[in-house]
Amino acid sequence: MGGRLATVKIAGREYEVGGSVIHGKNLLMKEFLQITDLKRNTHIDERIAIIGKNDEVLFNEYPYISTLQMLYRYGPTSLIKLQYLISTMLKEFSKVYPFLDQGHTFDSAKDFLLTISPRPRRKKVLKEEDSFVNLTKISIKEMMTNMNFSPELINELVSAVMRCNYGQSVNDANAFVGMVSLAGADDSLWSVQGGNKLIPERLLAESDINIINEMVTYVHKKGTSYLIGTKDNPLLKDENGDVLSMGVLPYDAVVIAAPLTSDANMGLKLPNSTKIPGKYHLTVTTIVHGIRDPKYFPGVTGNFLLYSDDENVINSVNLLKPVDYDGSEEVPSVWKIFSQRILSEDELHEIFSVIHSKEVIPWLAYPSYKHSFIDQSFVFPNYERLYYLNTIEWAASAMEMSAIGGKKCG
Repeated sequence: MGGRLATVKIAGREYEVGGSVIHGKNLLMKEFLQITDLKRNTHIDERIAIIGKNDEVLFNEYPYISTLQMLYRYGPTSLIKLQYLISTMLKEFSKVYPFLDQGHTFDSAKDFLLTISPRPRRKKVLKEEDSFVNLTKISIKEMMTNMNFSPELINELVSAVMRCNYGQSVNDANAFVGMVSLAGADDSLWSVQGGNKLIPERLLAESDINIINEMVTYVHKKGTSYLIGTKDNPLLKDENGDVLSMGVLPYDAVVIAAPLTSDANMGLKLPNSTKIPGKYHLTVTTIVHGIRDPKYFPGVTGNFLLYSDDENVINSVNLLKPVDYDGSEEVPSVWKIFSQRILSEDELHEIFSVIHSKEVIPWLAYPSYKHSFIDQSFVFPNYERLYYLNTIEWAASAMEMSAIGGKKCG
């Protein structure tokens, strides 16, 4: 359970390998934490270094915003404007919570964006051209260029954050996703003590539901109900090829909460071979129990290296703490690398002088945001009560977005 929330055991401890951090203003995740009686882990000791083109060390051991180095390089006005942009976006995003509390729903990611978009003064009806929808039509680089941010700030600072959080270029990722990525680069981040995957696991355990742990392969509409075929219990057909309902429990509704794009290769057949547009971006997570080579950026004392250059196959390298870390104990030297592809042994040994063990996890982690499919409905056309929650990810992909999609979409 938990999908892209997952941990891996290495060096005798468990570490996050999927969704790793939660923003302080993510109210649904905070609510789930309280419901499940789990504890917040705030022991996030990240000393940042940003590596630019030709392996130039741009910043070393400082937070993203509010450093003398950045003030000197980008100017105070640009950094203040960037902070204002992020805080404004977070303020507008928070409008979704009273909307959900009032029992409202939205039919698509586009409706979600219209819901949280700023309302121009004296306009009662929000038009698409006035909304965050427009931000899905241009890249984050184009938006920030239009706002007169410098190329250096965009290609260095914003690119480093974008590549770490979404593995994608500022030239490709749309502006709304770029803003979400920037919002995830402040100091209010937290995770769940014991692992973020505990939230869905505990929510399921505390709910009154029957879990059938099987691989679903077929969803078939029969009258007003749906029949589910699984790998172990496939749907049977008669001599004419019609699906038989004998021995199969009918369902009133079906909710799909997993990517169904062709590259996800879920092996699930939908009514009338319904096709899902778009594709997901591959990010490879490599967990290494080892010692960082002192020759690898010898002047860098930070434990979280971000790479801003799109030509670099590595997005980030950071030192991890176990999911049950209490803030005081000695822990193994375990590192996480995000990369655009699986790294060779030679590439890994450029970073580490000693490798005791490693785990490699290729993730289709988030949609590829070069193209937008925000119009896709949460309900399949012509099939009432057949829901596809992952369409919310076309607005942005995050734990909170999945929670929003699961709460009221459709």
